[in-house]
Amino acid sequence: MSETPQILTLPAELRLRIYEIALDKRIPYHVKTYLSISAVCWQIRAEVLPILLKDDRYLKSLSHLASWASRGSPELLKHVSSITLHVNIESLSSMKSYRTQFVTAQDFAQSHTPEWWEANYTQNFETHKPPKLQPLSFRTVAMSAIPKIISSRFPRKIAANTNPIASTWNALRAVGELRSIWILLKDQTDPECPKYDIEQQLVLDMVAAACPKMQAFTVFSNLLPLAYLRNFDDLRLLRFSGYSKATPDEILDILQSLKHLDSIIICRYPEYYDKDYGIATSGLSQYLSLTPAVLSKVSPLKRFEISHMTSRVPSEHITVPILKALRAHEKSLRSLSIHSDLPVDGEYLEELLSFILSSALLSLCLQLTIPKGLVFVINTTSVFPKSTRDRERKITDLGQFLAGRELVRVFVRASL
Repeated sequence: MSETPQILTLPAELRLRIYEIALDKRIPYHVKTYLSISAVCWQIRAEVLPILLKDDRYLKSLSHLASWASRGSPELLKHVSSITLHVNIESLSSMKSYRTQFVTAQDFAQSHTPEWWEANYTQNFETHKPPKLQPLSFRTVAMSAIPKIISSRFPRKIAANTNPIASTWNALRAVGELRSIWILLKDQTDPECPKYDIEQQLVLDMVAAACPKMQAFTVFSNLLPLAYLRNFDDLRLLRFSGYSKATPDEILDILQSLKHLDSIIICRYPEYYDKDYGIATSGLSQYLSLTPAVLSKVSPLKRFEISHMTSRVPSEHITVPILKALRAHEKSLRSLSIHSDLPVDGEYLEELLSFILSSALLSLCLQLTIPKGLVFVINTTSVFPKSTRDRERKITDLGQFLAGRELVRVFVRASL
């Protein structure tokens, strides 16, 4: 008879802490064979698997999600707490083939079943006309040609399709205990394909209905309404572009309904992503949802971040009005991060430093491009919150000119 592993003689709380450290990939001494711990015995396997399943899972498509979820037992899947899901054009286009004919969602006594979602999708599809296509970026056109070339040279057997709406809903229900999701819905990978607003909205509605315990939600999609966010009663962090088909009044009502929301992160990707999503950059301002008025009226924030990853398009969030609106959260805000590839001016810089000086921040990260003549402002101690101790400041000369100004890159980090 084999001996009981010595680790099992320790208290359960201590064993679980040891597992967490042993399985933490961030630790330098982490070994590639860490999964072997789950093969020691059945008891250790049962204790380890829930910890392993808490790690973020990357799923490259809806079919990948469905296939992965179908292989897991319900007892294990309930421990899955974080996924990154890419919803590509193949996932969205396959839904069109399974539209229920002449049936509406009202015909079903029980809502939120696979059949109900199919009927709901069909009803929306018949009601809304597909929007006009926008020209795609050269990058997208080029990237879309690569899979076609590969598949023509190396043909492969395609597995029989299953109902994509039903399989997606069943998979999302299986991981209904999710606490965090990063979902990227991208439909314009093929120049010949239309936009899939209705399909994207369907996926987001299903996520909201299947995973109501979501605490951190990241979404990048076409310009869509955001009413589905209301279903996340426990949502604490929202990361999105700041643009949508929700009006400022609508988004304010939605955000105010999320009683636990205390973190907002705004990400602006390079302008060629606009074309990929069928968006005209010049007309994007009309879809601005997170305005200064909205920001000033949401529940007190503890964390606010802006990442503007383009130097060609002005930011509608790295502005003085946004900073003034942020003063409504001066007492509660503990973490602030601002990253801009576009140069900021002196007025913005002065307002930013004034805010930092009067704040109670415990964490600060600034990555800004500024005119070289404003370096003296950054060199003052007021760039660091009074409540921080660990401080770092770096200034790099970019050696380039924009509108006759020589620019420098400023990195500022501070924490408790």
